[in-house]
Amino acid sequence: MWHDDGKRELVASSFQNWLDEYATGLESGQYVFSHKYGGIFKADDI
Repeated sequence: MWHDDGKRELVASSFQNWLDEYATGLESGQYVFSHKYGGIFKADDI
């Protein structure tokens, strides 16, 4: 599983940057809530 891997990908230069990108993704429909899986996922992954 990904959480067992010692390598981590840097996805943003700061928490604020990551949060801004995540909020933008939510607002644009890039992320959606799935009742089936019980969480928020990238729309392309569902």
